[in-house]
Amino acid sequence: MDTSGYLQIRCGIYVLNKILPLIMASPFTTKYSKTFDRKLTRDEKVEAFFYIDGFIRNKEAKNVRVVENCLSYKGSTSAFNWNIFVTVDKGEFKIKENDGKSIIEYEIFMYQLFIFVSIAAIIFYVISMNYWLPIMCFGWLGGMNYILSLARHSSMFDEIKDGIDVLLKTGDAPSIEND
Repeated sequence: MDTSGYLQIRCGIYVLNKILPLIMASPFTTKYSKTFDRKLTRDEKVEAFFYIDGFIRNKEAKNVRVVENCLSYKGSTSAFNWNIFVTVDKGEFKIKENDGKSIIEYEIFMYQLFIFVSIAAIIFYVISMNYWLPIMCFGWLGGMNYILSLARHSSMFDEIKDGIDVLLKTGDAPSIEND
C-alpha cells in the first residue's frame, strides 16, 4: 500500500495549520506617511481630502467616505482588471498632528489577496499532490501581486502628496489625469 500521497496531504495540512494562523495574526497592512512643514488649517485639510477624494475616485475606488480626519475607501470588486485597487480590501488616508506639524498617512489592507492565494495553493496541492506547485502559486501569484501593489500604491501616494503640496502652495489643485 502506497501511503506517500496520504503523508503528503497530512504534511500539507500540518504546514497550513501552522502557517495560516501566523498569516491571520499578522495584519497585511502597509502604511505610507508624509510630514508637512507646518500644521494644516481646517480648511486646508478639507481641501486635501477633497483632492484625495477626486484622485482615488478617478482611479475607481468604491465607497469613499470622509469622517473627521479620515478618508476611507473600499477596493475594487472585480479581480479581473488592472485597477490599482483590486488587491486592496480597503484604504485609509488620515491627517494627524504631531509637534506642531501635520502628517498625512495612507494605510492599505490586503487580507483578501493572501486568503485567495492560500486557498488557490491548497487547491493546487490537493490536485497535484506536489508541494512545489503551491509554493510557486503562493510565491508568484501572492508575492508578485503584493510587490506590484506596494509599488503602485507608493507611486500613487507620491502623486497625491505632490498634488497636495501644489494645492497648499498655489491654492489650485493640479489636474487629475485619467488612467
